[in-house]
Amino acid sequence: MAQLKPRHETADLGWLAVARAPKDLAYAPVNAAILQVALLGVVAALFAMGLAWIVAGSISKPLSAIQRAAQDVLSGKVGVIIP
Repeated sequence: MAQLKPRHETADLGWLAVARAPKDLAYAPVNAAILQVALLGVVAALFAMGLAWIVAGSISKPLSAIQRAAQDVLSGKVGVIIP
């Protein structure tokens, strides 16, 4: 709890002033910060998922081409180019 010092020591009556505010008002900045961090986290997670999707696609396309070529070789096709 914050206490204000009197202007003069002789003016100190030993009183204590208490200010009250509703919880919603007192916690409004904290709730706004929590919401902002949560939204930023969701955006970051969506970005990471999109990036992972792109990287996985770039890895799996060549593997799929190799798999198709292997199936062609297995089925007896002649002149199959294996990537």
